[in-house]
Amino acid sequence: MSLRSIVVSVAFLAPSALAQEVQLLEDLHQAGDFESLRVSFPRDFVRVDVGPATSLCYIAYEAGYGWGAYETTLASGITRAIFRGGEPSELTQVGDLLFFAASSLANGRELWSFDLTGRRRTGELVLHELRPGIQGSDPRDLVAHDATTLLFAADDGIVGRELWRSDGTVAGTRLVVDLEPGPRGSEPSEFYVVGGGRTYFSASRQGTTVLGPSLWRTDGTANGTQFSGTLTNNNLADSPVDMTQVGSEYWVLGRNQGVIRVDTRSDTHDLLDIPADRLHEEARLGSAILVAQDRTSLLPSVWFAATNSSPVLLRGPSASEPNVGFDAQLEHAASLGSSLLFAGRGFEIRNSQYQSQGEELWITDGTKAGTTLLRDIVAGDGSSAPRDLVRLGTRVLFSAWDPQHGRELWVSDGTIAGTQLLRDLSTGMASGMDGRGIVIGNEMFFSGNGALYRTDGTAAGTKSVRAIPPPNPDASPDYFAATPTSVCFVATSRNANDTIVRELHRASPQRNGPHVVQRIAGDASFVCTIGESVYSVQAGGIAEGDSVQVAGADFEHLTPIGQDLVYATESPARVYRWDRSGAPVLLLSATSAPGWVPNFARLGETSRFVFAGPSDGELWISDGTAAGTQRVLDVDPVGESEPRWMTSFESRVVFSADDGTSGRELWITDGSAAGTIRVADLAMGAGSSDPRGFAVQHGLVFFFANGDELWKSDGTTSGTQLVTDLQASTVDPSGLTAVGTRHVLFRAQDPQSGVELFVSDGTANGTRLAADIRAGSGDGLAESGSELTRYRWSFAVVEDRVYFGADDGTHGEEPWFWTNGATAWTGEAGCGTTTRVPVLRAQDPVLASAQELRYEQILVGALGVTVVGFRGASMVGSGCVYRIDPWKPWFVLDAWQQGSAPRTTQVPIPNDSSLAGLRLTMQTLVAPTDAPNGLDLSNAIHEVIGR
Repeated sequence: MSLRSIVVSVAFLAPSALAQEVQLLEDLHQAGDFESLRVSFPRDFVRVDVGPATSLCYIAYEAGYGWGAYETTLASGITRAIFRGGEPSELTQVGDLLFFAASSLANGRELWSFDLTGRRRTGELVLHELRPGIQGSDPRDLVAHDATTLLFAADDGIVGRELWRSDGTVAGTRLVVDLEPGPRGSEPSEFYVVGGGRTYFSASRQGTTVLGPSLWRTDGTANGTQFSGTLTNNNLADSPVDMTQVGSEYWVLGRNQGVIRVDTRSDTHDLLDIPADRLHEEARLGSAILVAQDRTSLLPSVWFAATNSSPVLLRGPSASEPNVGFDAQLEHAASLGSSLLFAGRGFEIRNSQYQSQGEELWITDGTKAGTTLLRDIVAGDGSSAPRDLVRLGTRVLFSAWDPQHGRELWVSDGTIAGTQLLRDLSTGMASGMDGRGIVIGNEMFFSGNGALYRTDGTAAGTKSVRAIPPPNPDASPDYFAATPTSVCFVATSRNANDTIVRELHRASPQRNGPHVVQRIAGDASFVCTIGESVYSVQAGGIAEGDSVQVAGADFEHLTPIGQDLVYATESPARVYRWDRSGAPVLLLSATSAPGWVPNFARLGETSRFVFAGPSDGELWISDGTAAGTQRVLDVDPVGESEPRWMTSFESRVVFSADDGTSGRELWITDGSAAGTIRVADLAMGAGSSDPRGFAVQHGLVFFFANGDELWKSDGTTSGTQLVTDLQASTVDPSGLTAVGTRHVLFRAQDPQSGVELFVSDGTANGTRLAADIRAGSGDGLAESGSELTRYRWSFAVVEDRVYFGADDGTHGEEPWFWTNGATAWTGEAGCGTTTRVPVLRAQDPVLASAQELRYEQILVGALGVTVVGFRGASMVGSGCVYRIDPWKPWFVLDAWQQGSAPRTTQVPIPNDSSLAGLRLTMQTLVAPTDAPNGLDLSNAIHEVIGR
């Protein structure tokens, strides 16, 4: 069955043609990136206008701190921390200052001020400590009395909770008046600024003339703070709980006496006969306002009341409808032209039973006939519970809930058709809308999906606040290392103290955006992986994930050998093996090893490895025990050969060494003295070709030598060949990395492109620039550092992607990836007996060519079947996993009976562009066998078809 048959059967699964391409993985460290501070769920927005810039201050949550205060400049998107932690509240701007209450361990909850301009000599952030000690004065009800003065209530521990003022200086933060002499306190609250240097508030004072919380006014001075009650017994009876402007008057809602109309010019009052206990600024329409009756009423009502006119009953019990009630949520309302939109729930009592419509969006023009349900978003008695209504231009934005989308962002133009879901910020039933927004200019800013969003009232114009003003800080990613399914790397980030640190990140081809898996102390020296486990060197020692496993310092060259790690220390010079469970095993040590470059490489699939010995600078071998650690060969009997660039090559190891007569050249070893030989003398005589940067690709090892020449070798003298001399066009090549079965990537510099990404297929004509990431002669790829470490700058290959650090001149130095096109890679291991597991090898599946398959370790005489399909997993026996999804289309690609030698076959790949990008998996099944299941399975081969 051909591959074309698969495509015909599942053509809808094949993406469009994929060429080799390079692209940004993620801009991890953006200037002004809201996410770079790791803050979430912004709320309590305050618009701040200081100078020409408009910014947004808000409270948000930051990991490691909790709730804090932050500012985002809207033009640039730059976000800064004002106060981290301490649960700040009541952000209030007064001139160039931002006031708020916040807690600290040393001072308790106190008043703080922040200079938004940064010009204050005493520092941007100032503590106003009214009550020394850890208890704090607990400031509340902060309001801007005028352009220079903040009024608030606080308890200094001496006079109780009283009225205070502040101009942002320590000296200018003082008590206004002690209305209730002694420690009791008058408990000022419910501040209402009416302009003209006057503010009304509620306070209590015991005595014969004032009983309980009542209305007061102040001009910010002790003499100018006076009782404002003029009703019966000079008492407003109960605390004012709401106040709003209606026409030229201010109306105050007292808890028991209903609505009181206040003429602030003469400070006179009269009581309006409106049965209400709710009065909200949001429910105003022109010179009138909605008021609602007590929610505890059996049948509450909602009224429309204006200055010098009788209130109009909009919904509620009346002579004609005695059993009808209406519960209006007046705090959720917004005007739109000559109408008012608000949340409400209509119901009636019928046959002694409540029948409710659910809480939905209503509209009114101030008349009973014009007060109607605008849209029943959740039909029946279900409730969409509209909240956070905000007018933006000719529409109203709000949040509402429905069972399909959760609580999301909605919009209404006052018509049924124009009331609809604006954007589902969190797909599915999860809610994406987090709270009320604020309008600045032609946009509303709000919290969505835990992040800061902005919207112009359209779906396309609703997006997260992220700006990238050049020049950007660099993430400077390095130490790339691959697991079977992901890439790990170290990049610059901010820590909990707002200082720059290096963090370990992980990303996968299935999820482009990296996420932090570990916060590390200082720069990582090395990163390596075993399976999906990630190991790094940090300040405390060798860590797995975020937990230090081997304490200490000076660790170098972590290298996986099977399931173990081997590594070195420089002072003293020692070599260790660690099985990742117990204590490390010391294999070899030396008192002094100046210039020693420790490096390790595994011999085939064994537990043995070779390395450069610290004691003599020669070639050593170890089986992981001290007794099994010995020198292989004294390559330079007179001096030190200093083996470098140890690289596993099939069952052997290639490296460079200097035997003292031929210079530094290419060597190979099988772990024995007799099997350690010089492969080629590429710089004849005593000169050195200095082979470096080995990369194994499909039975060949590629390397650089003689300066800027690219070579390849099969491990023999005759099989060592020059690919191309890069000197003519490029210089300083490094970072050789094999990808798929055809290509090696490397970084190099040429005069036209700068330091960029290059690729080679092993031929001179096939060695070329892969991508000019930073257009022109600028350098797109990062500096290589000391390449002898083989860690500081590197590529990491995961499936068909190669990850690395680059700078395109716009985003700064960030993580990128290159897609190889046609790629085959070895997946999970197969199963068989303890001495035999079938091996399947495959070349890259290139369109219009033949893909070579090679079978090894197959039981002679057994029947073999290679199956191709889509990736999956199912058990076929004890410990045997079939890696192809049996519920999707699959086909037999090759069937045969095994002879005495390894088998090779060719599978034609059609020249059909519709195949490009198709991701397949193949696996070989062998039967009958002597395995417990009577069946052997090879390793899986995963692949992407392409050019």
